[in-house]
Parts: sequence; structure tokens; C-alpha cells
Amino acid sequence: MCRLLLLLALLPALPAQAQDAARYSFVLRGAPLDEALRRLIATAHLDLAYDPALVAGRQVYCVIEMQPPEDVLRCILRGTGLDFYRLSSGLYVLAETPEAPPLLGNLQGVVVDGETGEPLPNAHVLLADGSTGAVSNETGRFLFAGLKPGYYRVTTSYLGYRQRVDSVWVPPQGTGRAHLSLDAEPILVAPVVVDGMQWRLPSDSLGTAALSPERLLNGRHGGTADVAQSLGTLAGVRLSDATADLHVQGGETGEHQFRLDGAPVFVPISIGGLVGPFSPFAIGRVTVHKSGFGAEVGSQSAGVIAAEHALGQTQGLDVQADPLSLNARLGVQAGTPGRTRAALLLAGRYGLWDVYQPAPVRRLLEDWNQPDPFMLAAFDSDATQDRTGATAFRRQLSSGNPAVGFYDLHAAARLRLGALRSLHASTYLSRRELDSERNVFEPLAGQVSPDVAPRTRDLYAWNNSTTQLRYETVVSARVLAGLRARASLYRLRHDFLIQQINEDGVAQARLDPRADNDNRIHEFALAATLDFAAQSFWHLEAGVEPTYTFNRFLVQGTQRLPISHRSAGWRVASYLTNHFTLSRRLTLDAGARLTYLDARQTLYAEPRLALRFDQPGGALGPWSFRLATGLFRQFVNQFDVSSRSARALQASSRTWLVVDSSLSPPLSAHLAAEWLLRPAPRWTLRLEGYLKRHLHLLAVNYSAGRPVGQGGNNAEVRSLPSLPQSAFLADGKGATYGAAVLLEKRWTRFRWETRYEYSQARRTFGLFFLGETVPAPWNEPHRLELALEGRPVAGLTLVGRWRGIWGRSWGYRQPYYDFLGAFPDLNLRAVLPEDLVLSIGDQIRHFRLAHPHEHRLPPVYQLDLSAAYALRLGRLMLQTRLDLLNVLNRDNVADWRFVYDPDFYREHRLLRREDRLLLPFTPSLAVRAAW
Repeated sequence: MCRLLLLLALLPALPAQAQDAARYSFVLRGAPLDEALRRLIATAHLDLAYDPALVAGRQVYCVIEMQPPEDVLRCILRGTGLDFYRLSSGLYVLAETPEAPPLLGNLQGVVVDGETGEPLPNAHVLLADGSTGAVSNETGRFLFAGLKPGYYRVTTSYLGYRQRVDSVWVPPQGTGRAHLSLDAEPILVAPVVVDGMQWRLPSDSLGTAALSPERLLNGRHGGTADVAQSLGTLAGVRLSDATADLHVQGGETGEHQFRLDGAPVFVPISIGGLVGPFSPFAIGRVTVHKSGFGAEVGSQSAGVIAAEHALGQTQGLDVQADPLSLNARLGVQAGTPGRTRAALLLAGRYGLWDVYQPAPVRRLLEDWNQPDPFMLAAFDSDATQDRTGATAFRRQLSSGNPAVGFYDLHAAARLRLGALRSLHASTYLSRRELDSERNVFEPLAGQVSPDVAPRTRDLYAWNNSTTQLRYETVVSARVLAGLRARASLYRLRHDFLIQQINEDGVAQARLDPRADNDNRIHEFALAATLDFAAQSFWHLEAGVEPTYTFNRFLVQGTQRLPISHRSAGWRVASYLTNHFTLSRRLTLDAGARLTYLDARQTLYAEPRLALRFDQPGGALGPWSFRLATGLFRQFVNQFDVSSRSARALQASSRTWLVVDSSLSPPLSAHLAAEWLLRPAPRWTLRLEGYLKRHLHLLAVNYSAGRPVGQGGNNAEVRSLPSLPQSAFLADGKGATYGAAVLLEKRWTRFRWETRYEYSQARRTFGLFFLGETVPAPWNEPHRLELALEGRPVAGLTLVGRWRGIWGRSWGYRQPYYDFLGAFPDLNLRAVLPEDLVLSIGDQIRHFRLAHPHEHRLPPVYQLDLSAAYALRLGRLMLQTRLDLLNVLNRDNVADWRFVYDPDFYREHRLLRREDRLLLPFTPSLAVRAAW
């Protein structure tokens, strides 16, 4: 089966005065000979005669720049077993040589934007006889194999473009070629295309999550539109309702990696579950690699989410205002096709919380910001010997004035230097802030009433950024090469302010040094890649990447205070992947990663293997299958460290650590299987299953650290010597397994999807579980989603999505388990009165906080509706979008917390459990304009 990678091909230079002086550039790697000759005739106006059956099934490897037509023809025919001669009339005629290869047959094509020429990935291509269909890959190409000769009517559709019907001739034992150019009929939806197809066979979509542009409307936009919300609609990718964190096939949120244009992004916690990592206007494509991904993808325990900027996909200015943010994007393209051509993208998003606060969102944040009497009693810095459990639990704090702030800035550029070379550059800057008590200390300065509740303030600030520069070139007809330089930076700062009343009754605010958390990680890398088409059936990819990482880790949110860690060092990763086309239906991918970790002076190997099979027809219809396995390590790890704050608004601080010399990197083994069936042209059935054995894991040990009282002020804390990671991280193991079923039906204007997922994530850590294997906190065993979306009339898009979630455990707030579930290991008596310690112990034992798997949360049921209407006024496009979240206004429970009820405490000597709810019914209106 021939493989076509046509970067920029058959583009003429400016002709000279005479036709014979014209020169042309070709870049062909495994291209069909028939296509190459057709393009040569059309481009150079060459008189050429040949029998179509003579050239069918032959491949071309040719790179030639600025040469006359006859030299181009000679380059194209080299190695094909054909030659040419020229008649006196000037006609060129092809002739077969004895060593001609056997003939093959298929239908190949490419789907492109009619105006820009950019490929359209995930376009639907259907043969009019209904025998089979295909989906274009990331370069817009598709393939039908084993077709009977004759004319075929080909129907092509892509959301936002007019449907097109073409007639294509498939010669006997030959190759038909279709260049399908679609005219835009745009709908103003967020411009993200999520797809995972890297080859033209249907099985290439397996192992990845795929999403077409119209599916972006499925994102639950209660505030600002976001890429993560759209990814949450994919099989195997779950978006947490409480935190907006993504989980890939049951993995913890830190077990997959985000990338933007190939550079890792250290994604901070999503603010209140409302704001994700990127400006949606900046992203043009996202690929989600799931269990069993290839060696070329990387080293992660769960998967990789790779985003790319929307370069070349849009021109002009695009602006949108929604309840939480203002979004804008500017796209510019210039130059001459085939010669120097440039594309520029500028995009940004800015939070509007200080301008407008949606009432449901504000009420949710205020409710989550309520002081927690349990955490306040256990960790309040004002605890004294004369306080009993009752007086400690009764102590109040103000309800607070929460606020969120954020911005994202994106810039990307691409410069194509003729047909053979291109230069890419991009940068991304982001800041997130979460404040539990904005502007409350200043008015309280001076004399206050004794019954004024004291106040605390948690201020979280996250900064992250990436920059990358990439150069790609065609070395020869069989070799592509690339060089990349990248940098990724992340900074977390968590400041804890507490108001105190002095002896004169004057309110004062000070920084509590014990509650300050800080994390920095800086990563710099150089990478070189090589793509080699050794034979038509054998393709290799190889790469090497040295990486330098520096991180500083300061956590004072544990009971034994503080933990300070600093490290820096190199690691060098390399990979080799072999793609074997064993037959027209069977493909084998075999490879391995080798990573040298300088901190441990050890070389780590990660073998990978995947088998793919495609059956173009049969009693059930066309189907594809993928089976993959391998070892997967993780050298940079994310930890969400629970906060000791009495505020419940943000339960943790997100930190990152590169593995040091005291611990080995986490190790997992994957086994994944997927089956894709198309029983009818408009029906798709997809099944997937996975098993991941986590042979080695790491987790924060909340009973570890220095002895109590060794801390002090910030200067003293930061001067403490660095602890090895083995002093505050615990070893663990576990398993993750699950399955998903997706059934999809498409009509001309509507699409229906039903998806059920079963997942189990279990972990064993040597902490308060005493070696017991328990479900993971993020585990959602059962999830069912139903979705209907479509365009009943031109310009109107409707989406409805219902979901149900069952089987969640770890019902209480996570800090309860992290700190107080480990109560037997904590020396609370060193810092708290005896009566208070006994009272805390009563709560822990009564509510069995050391047994989180027994705390079952009720099911979640939610219905979301969306409607968007777009109108064109000349060159101006206007869109209004209405999102209705939780239409039925169900009281879905996020988790449980403790509250102090005097009557209940007097009767039971216990705090009372209370539900903490997810978003209520939340309407959201967004207005968008594009020029």
C-alpha cells in the first residue's frame, strides 16, 4: 500500500521568457506515480502519453528543486521500472522495463479548504453506492482499497463547508485520485479540531480520541468556553465536575501530559472548575493519545494531550465576550504558494470577574469558600491550651469575598521557505489567581467590635508559559528531518494571611509563614527527529532529546513542617519506531524509548508494540482492530498537595517534581484493545478496553517531614537544607482497568451519540491504608452520556447532552483524608490541647476517615442544552450562543464537609455532615463577531 506524504509539491517557480526555461520544484515521498505525472502535466504543460494501467500501483520518491520539466520527469520515473522517450513531435511516451513491479489498485484522495488550500482533517468521505466510507487523516488524506474498477460517485462532507459530490475513475489494478476542494459555509464555533489519525487507514484513529469541529459545542460552557470542556466529551477522557481536571482512561490528572506545539505545559488547577488551560480561540487541533501509545509520543503513565496552534486555519479578527472572559484572535497569512509564505496568529483571553460576576457562579464560590471548622480547629495557628473541642469548633471566620482572575496570551508564526523547508515558532503565557478574601483587610484596620469574626485570606497564584522554535526540512526523497528548541516554566505561590486582634482590639493582618507553599519548575530541551521511508512497507521514526530541569519545592501545608526540596539535572531521551505494512490490512508498529537519567546514572528502557488490522468489508461491514502493549515511565510528576487552610474554595496546591536520585521513576505496563465497526454508512460502533498495571507509583506522605516546630519565619524556612524526595514521597502501586462503548448515528443535519464507560482505578500506598488496596479518589466507575446535536436550519446549531455518574467514593473533602485520616501517625498533641486532640479523634473514628472507599457519594445527573445562531452581514459574521447548564437544577453533590451545629454537637459531641454542591442551573450568553 503506497504512502503519500506530500509536503508542498509540484509548485512552479516563476517562468522565464521561454517555456523551455521554466523550472519546477517537486517533493514526493511514496506518492502514486499516476498522481505525480498528472501534476507534472498540469503544472509544466508537458505533452506526455502513457497507459494508465502501466503506472498504477507504482510509488515515487523524488526531491528536485528548480529544474527543467524533462529533468523532473526523469526524477519522477527513477526507481519505478519505467523510462521515457521523446518523439519528433515533442510528445513524451512512457515505456515499461523488464523489472517493473506488480500492479496494485486503490482510490486515494485529499480534502482541502477551497480558499486556503489547508487540509481538512476528519472530513467524511462516502462512496455513493453505500459500500464503505472513510475519514480523512490529519493531512486531509483518505484511502479506499480493493475497489472494483469503474466510476464512483464520492460524497464529501465537513461541518462548516458545503457538501460536494464528485465522479472518480478507478482503473483496473490502478489508482484513482480525487482532489476534493470544499467551499466554506462557516458556523461560528470555537475553532478546535481534535483528532488522532496519523495514517489513512481507519485503524489509525484507534488508540486516540477523535473530535470533529462541531463537537466543540458539546463543551459545557457555564462560564468561558474552554478546550478541556470539549475534551471531556470524548470516550476515555473524563472531565471532573468538581475540579475540571482531565483524567485519561482512569488515570490521575498528573499521569498524562499536556503539550502545546510539542512543548510540555505544566497546567495549573482549573479555577473553581471553570477555567481551563488555554484560550480556545488559539487552538486549532488536539490529539489525545491513550493507553498503549507509541514510543515517538513520549513517556507518561496514562497518556499525552497534544495541542497545536490554529495557524493557517483562519484569517481576520475574531472577538467573543462571555460571562467570565473576553476572547480575541487575529490571523494573518501572506506570501506566494510554493515560495516563501508566512502565517501569524495572535490570541488572548482575559477574565472579567471585576467587571461582571455571574450570580450562580458567585454563589457557588461563596458557598465553597465557607470556613471549615474541622480544619480550623486542627491547624489554626491561634490554638491555645485553654481551648476545648467545642470552643475550637465553634470559632468562626468571615464568609469571605472570593474572586478569580486569569489571562492567556498566545503568539504563533510559521514561515514556509519554498517547497522543502519551514520554520515554526510559538509562545504562550498564562496567569491564574484565586483569592478567598479580596479587599477585606484594609477596611478592618483599626478598632473593631469583639464579635466581628476574624478573617483569613488564601491567595493562590499560578504562572506558566512555554516557548518553542522548530525547523523542518526535506533532506531527500526518503528522509525528513526536524530540529526543535523549547522551554517550559511554572510557578505556584500560595500565601496565607490571617487577621489577628491585639490587646487593644485592633485588627491586624499578617502573613502566616507556616501556610506558604511555593513551587517552581523550569525545563529546557533540544530535540532532533528523523523520518525515513526505507521501503514502501517499512517506515522508521527516530529522535533524541536532551532535557535540563530545575525545580524548587516548598510545602508548609503538611502536619510536620516544613518540606523544602531543590533539584536540577539532565535526562536524555531517545526513541526508534518501526512501522511495518505487512499487508494491505495488517500493520505492525514496534519501537522503544531509552532515557538516561543523570540523577540516578541509570538508563531506562520502554519497549512498545502495536498491531492494527483493517477489514474493508464483511457481513458486519468494514471494521478495524488495534492491540497495543508496552512499558511507560514518568520522569516529571505532578502532586496536588492538600491545603491546611480553613477555606474550602481550593483544596490543594499543584506542584511538579522531576525525579531525583533517592527514588526511581514511576513505572506502568499497558495492555489496550480497540475495535471500530461501521455496520452501515451512517452508523459507527466503537469498543475499547484497557488494563494498566502500576508497578511503581509516588504519593505525598503527609506524616513525613521535619519535627514539629522546626519551621519559623519565611526566611528561616527557605534557608532550610533540601530534603531528598524519599523523605516526603511514599511508594505505591495499583491497577487501572476499564472499557467503553460508543454508538454513533449520523443524519444529514443531526448526529446522535450514546457512550457508556466503566472504569476502576485502585491504589495501594503505605500510608493510613496500611497496605490496603482502595479505589482512587478520582474514580468514577460508571458514566453514561447521551448527546444530540445538529443544524436544523442554516446558521442554527443545537446541542443537548445528558450524563449520569454512579459509584463515586471518597465522599469527604480530600484534606480530611490526607491530614486527619493519618491521625495515628501525627503528633498533634505537640501543638494542640489534649481536649481538642480527643475531639478531633472522635470525629475521625466516628466518620471512619481512614476508610474512604466506604464513603459513597450519590449519583450525578445533569442535562445541558446549547443553541447558537450565526448570521453573515457581508464580510461580518455574528453569532449569539446560549448555554443552559444543569437545566433541571439538580442538587448534584461534589463532596461532603463538616459544619458546626450547636444543638447537634451538644447531643452527639460531633460535627454535622453537609453536602457541598456542584453548579446549579446556570444560563450563559456569549456574543461573537468575526471579520
